[in-house]
Amino acid sequence: MRCCWCENSSKAGFRIRGGDAVFPESPILAPESRFSVTSKRIFILTLSVGTGHIRAAEVLQRALYDCIDPVEVHLLDVLKVVRSWFLMLYVRPYWWLLRRAPSVWRWLFERRQKKLHRATAPHWVFRRGCKKVLEELKAYAPHLVIANEVGAVEIAALGKREGWFHAPILAVQTDFQTEPPWVQAEVDVYCVGSEEARSQLVNWGTSPNRILVCGIPVDPVFALPQDRSEFRRALGLDTRRPVVLVMGGGMGPAPLDAIVERLERCRFPLQVLGVAGHDRVTKQALEQLRGKVTLDLHVFG
Repeated sequence: MRCCWCENSSKAGFRIRGGDAVFPESPILAPESRFSVTSKRIFILTLSVGTGHIRAAEVLQRALYDCIDPVEVHLLDVLKVVRSWFLMLYVRPYWWLLRRAPSVWRWLFERRQKKLHRATAPHWVFRRGCKKVLEELKAYAPHLVIANEVGAVEIAALGKREGWFHAPILAVQTDFQTEPPWVQAEVDVYCVGSEEARSQLVNWGTSPNRILVCGIPVDPVFALPQDRSEFRRALGLDTRRPVVLVMGGGMGPAPLDAIVERLERCRFPLQVLGVAGHDRVTKQALEQLRGKVTLDLHVFG
């Protein structure tokens, strides 16, 4: 099973073949930035601030196992080994703002973009709060470090800067836009999801030769050919009416019920698929809308 991202990155110039991961030659790209992975110890660093980062990291891990043989790939969720105060200081305020005060979070995010803040937290927060992460990196002695979340990139850059490891860093983004803290001098190559993200990084000082537009890592199952009409019939959907997928809650309660109520105002004969995942409260809120809205609402969870 190959990863769609892996195939797209190959087209962009990043090759994983014959046991080597090689970036293309470039007159601008410094020799020390080109590298090949032959010993096959790869460390993937992520943060479970949302389930999407974990899923993307798992896709990368499977793709590497498929593309390189033999290979050792260690995937670490930073939040599993950090100090408790790090969660209180760095993670939980973020979750609280997203759930309770999204407008405040938006203001803070836009301010960070405008001011070009190059860090989501002071270096000492990562150095002290994530010491076990740095120790694992040192013990594993990787030949390549992949980071797919902005905090993970900051930790990887700090670890390389302070000598915990000396391997190249590959930053893989899971959004179509980016933010200034991704720009770290220690990062060798960026894999981004869009030309817009590439332009942002270039504007913030990253060499274009260090950036590959590869798309976002997704499970290969999403690339399999499907019969849309057959799937609609299997879900009890009208093949002629538009379908809207409403999902969320990876980082806590999401107002899916409010979104469905807003869709009601569209005055279109919509069929809505509401996916609540493991969030029982959200699922119950969606189910209570049945009969209250004229939309054809299907709830999953």
